[in-house]
Amino acid sequence: MSKAVLFINPKSGRSKQKAALETFVRAARQQPDLEVHLIEKGQNPLELFRRAIEQGAKVIGAAGGDGTINAAATVLINSDVTLVPIPFGTLNLTARDLGIPSNAEQALNLFQPEHSQERRIDVGEVNGHYFLHNSQIGFYPRMLEVRARYEAKLGRWRAYLKAARLVLRHPSLKRLRFKLDGSIQELKVAMVLVSNGQVSLSPLTTRQTAEQPARFNDQKLTFYIIKSGSIWQSFWAIDRFLRNKLEESPLVEKVQVEELSIFDLSHRPYTRVACDGEVWRVQSPLHYRVHPAALRVRLPLEEQKSSKNSST
Repeated sequence: MSKAVLFINPKSGRSKQKAALETFVRAARQQPDLEVHLIEKGQNPLELFRRAIEQGAKVIGAAGGDGTINAAATVLINSDVTLVPIPFGTLNLTARDLGIPSNAEQALNLFQPEHSQERRIDVGEVNGHYFLHNSQIGFYPRMLEVRARYEAKLGRWRAYLKAARLVLRHPSLKRLRFKLDGSIQELKVAMVLVSNGQVSLSPLTTRQTAEQPARFNDQKLTFYIIKSGSIWQSFWAIDRFLRNKLEESPLVEKVQVEELSIFDLSHRPYTRVACDGEVWRVQSPLHYRVHPAALRVRLPLEEQKSSKNSST
């Protein structure tokens, strides 16, 4: 097997446009010394990534949405194999905040050492599930599960809107216990957002409009605890979230730590937890922690210049 391998998820957002997928596959196969595979129906991406490593791959590219990139990172964590994240999904939050071009064909240049640099970034974890960008408890994971029921019929964005309307119509607050630095808090919350370092949580923010560059090497997780409030306060908190100014809401408590334990007091056998847009049902308590510099990624050279400028 080639030392550089690219796996393309044909079920990701942009792949559903046949012309876009064909153009991207053609461009990928023109890259020198790059082996290209489409993930076929029924194949387990985790097994494909593991097999590629066993066969000697030193660079693995994942073209898809945040979930596809997350799957590759899950296999590559704490290894010397480099991940090339290619944004080919709907939101592409991880690639966006890493400074990777939103144009997937341009992002293929990351496979060429002369056009890229390698860097290690932190990875978040909750009970064995990893996340590169963010994890969430409460409103959003529930909305993702509802969205999945309507996506085939309505398409992704219309299904998102329908799911948001249905979930907001019958909001379900969670009673959680937080164990932090030896102290314990019990709160009713609408949602908990956990970011890997400092990233832009809003799906509407572009890299160009973000007020501060994202950082994936803080060696800390940032927790935004959105407490229960009036319906108007809740809508204002959502507005602040979409503007990437969530901490301005009086409902929000922000904490930066290396690890945090959360106990779900609802007496249910599991808690819905989203990690990079994928929903898992996880048994309480939830143990969040950060793995510093655990993943090697390939980034554009311009990121090196901007990071030097920001440090001077």
